[in-house]
Amino acid sequence: DPTRRGRQVEVVGTTLGATVRAEVEAAEGLATGLPLQLRLPAIQELFPALRRLPRAERVALAGLLGRLAEADGRIDVFEFCLGRLVFNALLDELESRDPHGLRGLATSQRALGVLFSVLARHGAPADDGAARAAFDAGIRKLALRHPPGFGVPEAWPRELWGGLSRIQQLFPAAKRAVVEALVETISHDGRLSVDEAELLRTACALLQCPLPPLLPVVERPAAP
Repeated sequence: DPTRRGRQVEVVGTTLGATVRAEVEAAEGLATGLPLQLRLPAIQELFPALRRLPRAERVALAGLLGRLAEADGRIDVFEFCLGRLVFNALLDELESRDPHGLRGLATSQRALGVLFSVLARHGAPADDGAARAAFDAGIRKLALRHPPGFGVPEAWPRELWGGLSRIQQLFPAAKRAVVEALVETISHDGRLSVDEAELLRTACALLQCPLPPLLPVVERPAAP
């Protein structure tokens, strides 16, 4: 939407100045020409340089990204993943806490239910039965005594943000089990969407687990 994009560029200029606005406008062609599945990997390449900014500037940048994401009144998967990765990479003081959590899977069943539900729904946006089957395949791999049920909260970005923070506190073996189960959910139908790839990449970054080999990205029809 050119009108909304124009308003967003105005916000960039007001917040970060005319020089940054001009750089953003100059980079528009490069950004729009990037394949969708490469958006997050490209942004992650920028994090080392952005971490060198003073904390006040990192906070301002994160706040600006949040306002741009909310410009159309909704948060999509890319915007959520971008915001969560930026928070984790630029604002979360990793050095102040133990990176190895102490929680087991049973302590995070609600959070796991939200994560796997969101992933399954965006893997099959127009097919409730397929989404539930993919959810069940992943959750079953975790072998929880009391597994959560499938259900995507209406305010899923807020729920998933907090849920991922809780999942970050799992001990390392549990984190690896979560990643393996996420792959099980994604691969249930033998296809990988951009949304699924972005959610998996975000989860792996937050859990400090290697990104597993991915299937070729296949575009999926949007929900009616």
